[in-house]
Amino acid sequence: MSREMRLVALPAVLLPMAMSGCGLSTPMLEYGEDIPENHVTGAIVNEIVDHVKCELGRAILYEINYDKANSAENRIPRNFSWLDSSTGTLTLTMSVDEKSGFAPGATWTDPLPTVAKASQSFSLGLGASAMAEATRKQQVDFVFDVKKDFLDNKSFVTFNDTGLTPARCQSEDGKILIEGDLRIREWLDSALFARNIPGNVDVGPPDVISDDVTFIVTFTGSATPSWKLVRWSVDPSGSLGTASRVRTNEALIVLGKKGATGKAGTPSGPTQNVIDFRNIALIGSAINISLKSQ
Repeated sequence: MSREMRLVALPAVLLPMAMSGCGLSTPMLEYGEDIPENHVTGAIVNEIVDHVKCELGRAILYEINYDKANSAENRIPRNFSWLDSSTGTLTLTMSVDEKSGFAPGATWTDPLPTVAKASQSFSLGLGASAMAEATRKQQVDFVFDVKKDFLDNKSFVTFNDTGLTPARCQSEDGKILIEGDLRIREWLDSALFARNIPGNVDVGPPDVISDDVTFIVTFTGSATPSWKLVRWSVDPSGSLGTASRVRTNEALIVLGKKGATGKAGTPSGPTQNVIDFRNIALIGSAINISLKSQ
């Protein structure tokens, strides 16, 4: 192989080796510096689950305390008494998509003899491409019961003269994305506000209310080295190599009435309306995220 050919082939070999981590192996959902590598994903997923559940509980207890205070002050029945015994589902979806591409191109130019003072040349373009993609998705789904998980959970609340004080959540530490403040209290407050206005809507328990928060973070990079030798031009335009990582985190909360108690006193869970709404929302969200990530 000539010296020129070796100069052309060298980056074509080194670049895909440097980018081999994107799309050629199972991607990690998260990266962390303070956690052993084999525990990174599990620890962060557990932290996110605890955080979202804590924020949800704080929002529910805030509305219950407000409802009780409003009832006592105005001497009226509570508007949200059904909230004490409501139930629902919380679904956390974490996914990552990694891609890498390699598309080298080269042009061989052979100068031909000059004819009538006009220069001539022969050119031959060469190109190839390769792409690798790997996707990983993890979903955590659980049912929560307001009374059992929040109101009667002494590890979550403390009791004092002003009512129930919920536990402190990690969102107060100034974190961002799904680890930060998801504003679940604002969602629940806005969903229930109309029921505080007399004659506006039925104050009875709603079939379903939901909140869906999605974060999509995309990292991309490319490398475009080029050479122009006597007879060779390598990658004069375009990208020789590309790499991308798309991280998607979603929290879907569906809240509604508790279903009927089962046989032999089996604890009741969410109604079928809640389950059906959760399933439909997950399907719609997956399609929407897929379109946004393309």
